[in-house]
Amino acid sequence: GWPSEPARAMSAGALDVMPPVGVFASVADAIADLHHVYATTARPRDMVKTVTDARGAGLDIVVRSRAGERVGILFGAERSGLDNNDVALAGTV
Repeated sequence: GWPSEPARAMSAGALDVMPPVGVFASVADAIADLHHVYATTARPRDMVKTVTDARGAGLDIVVRSRAGERVGILFGAERSGLDNNDVALAGTV
């Protein structure tokens, strides 16, 4: 179940102040209601994607949010990051 006690312990209180968390069967399901998604990656990818840095993404997120768009950011596991299938779902890397 979510949140598990180990997750709660590692959150350092963040679970108490963040918006409600949902658990989804897939990344595609999790982002289905978003207008634009940013994928975080440290590796070069052989994909045709708009690439930006953190500052550019932040500014773009503000503009899109003010225009009423729902935006999201995909983060992968610290050790392995996102796989190519998840990055492919994003509009910007």
